[in-house]
Amino acid sequence: MRIVILLLMILISSSRLSAQPREPWIESCIEHTIHSRFDSALAVVNGQIQKAPADYRGYFYRAATLSAEMVHFENEDRAAEFEAAIDSTLEIVQRLQESEDELNPKKKAQLYFYEGSAYGYRAYFHGKTGKWYS
Repeated sequence: MRIVILLLMILISSSRLSAQPREPWIESCIEHTIHSRFDSALAVVNGQIQKAPADYRGYFYRAATLSAEMVHFENEDRAAEFEAAIDSTLEIVQRLQESEDELNPKKKAQLYFYEGSAYGYRAYFHGKTGKWYS
């Protein structure tokens, strides 16, 4: 239970760090995830990914929701989807970090936060499943 609370705290704090005002789709995703309505949360983020496929936040919240779902049901059924969402988050964030020489400090902090959080979700998942080396 403590792990679920920790994961939800990361999910909620990530929405607060955003350089932009909180967007309704993020709030909706978090609300659905907190109440274990994982299919509804995924529908929200999948819709956002379709609207803005270059926005790393959609993939990040997809991964966060999948992680919460796997912790809730104590399984690894969606591990491949989770890993793909983490990979997409990291690819987009790192591409933005490399391509933009003069990022403003707030945007740079946001990118580092999402990058670090994505690695954190992956580390937790790999630790839980015994995949310490990948």
